[in-house]
Amino acid sequence: LLRARSFGLACFSAKAVRTCYTTPISSNLHIRTLATLPTPPADSYLSQLSHDNRLVYDTRVAALRELETKTKTPTYLSGFTPSTSIPQFKTGYADLQNGEKRTDLDITLCGRVIFKREASKKLVFYTIRADNVEVQVMATQQQYTSGPDAFALINSTLRKGDIVALRGFPGKTNIGELSIIPRDITLLTPCMRPIPLRLRRKSSRYTRRYLDLIVNPSARRAFEIRSQVINHVRRYLVERGFLEVETPTLSSNVGGANAKPFTTHAHAMNMDLFLRISPELYLKQLVIGGIDRVFELGKQFRNEGVDLTHN
Repeated sequence: LLRARSFGLACFSAKAVRTCYTTPISSNLHIRTLATLPTPPADSYLSQLSHDNRLVYDTRVAALRELETKTKTPTYLSGFTPSTSIPQFKTGYADLQNGEKRTDLDITLCGRVIFKREASKKLVFYTIRADNVEVQVMATQQQYTSGPDAFALINSTLRKGDIVALRGFPGKTNIGELSIIPRDITLLTPCMRPIPLRLRRKSSRYTRRYLDLIVNPSARRAFEIRSQVINHVRRYLVERGFLEVETPTLSSNVGGANAKPFTTHAHAMNMDLFLRISPELYLKQLVIGGIDRVFELGKQFRNEGVDLTHN
């Protein structure tokens, strides 16, 4: 967890001046329909798709337009507020008996579809994930309030990667799997590209981190550890009387370390500037000014080599 150029922690006090580095470790409803989406230009991202991927995209758009037309509901919705989270749902109803269903309750959940299995035309199983916790959805035509046609339409439209809202009640299957049994399913955000089963190439995992987090939930752990380390370092210093500050990222000169900087140009002032390679000089100025204990958690920019631990 030491020595990373992209994220620096500089600690200074009047007694000892030192630098150390740590690892980079509602209510309003906004509506956007497919009809309002602009036609992509010829050099857009869509034009760069392969023939197969573009065919998948066009098929998906056609299915969403059919759903939008038949349900009179816009495809893109925001502002949905669930009544509980998936972790709270699993904790609160874990003691249900096998086969028990709490039809007296009305709960709303939302999450991303990561698995779909059709048992029959009247029974479809999903697995949704949110907050890095998964729960089963047992969608039955019998409990769906909008009727069999609406049930068939929404289940034929949903795909892996979609973000959905569910209104229903908790229950356990006969084999003891805690599930939410929906009375209504709303598509909040459709996934327009197929989600791969796995990412084998490291370059894909690091350049398309959002996809890596969907396919490999364990990758989230690195972000959690990074946050915990930063919070602990910040708390450790604050408890000992250090003051956290923020120093300039752009400067007209480079100092505090021996490294090659990134350069840019400020048009408003018509002058060349450098991204900082170290916050030391500004922090030392604060110590001189009378702030005896000071520290900063901030990015450092060094125009040098790149690898998996120094980015």
